[in-house]
Amino acid sequence: MEQGLILAGLVGMIDPPRAEVRESIQKAKIAGITTLMITGDHKNTAFAIAFELQIAESIDQVITGHEIDGLTDQEFAGIVSPVPCFCPCFT
Repeated sequence: MEQGLILAGLVGMIDPPRAEVRESIQKAKIAGITTLMITGDHKNTAFAIAFELQIAESIDQVITGHEIDGLTDQEFAGIVSPVPCFCPCFT
């Protein structure tokens, strides 16, 4: 039944952070507050946003739900500070 199909087009979508978010995160940093990001986005998308907002510097600072599931409570407690971006819904 699905034969002879022709691709009619592609759609790209972006949902950028609001303009004031970057400034708020910088103010929090200056005040000594660490910002953590929790998102339902894919790991690569989460990193792109976290990098743009200067929350994470490398993709190693982003952890997925699947990766969290493989950690003990003690291991998880040890990564909360060095891993500022969590995307628990996707791998």
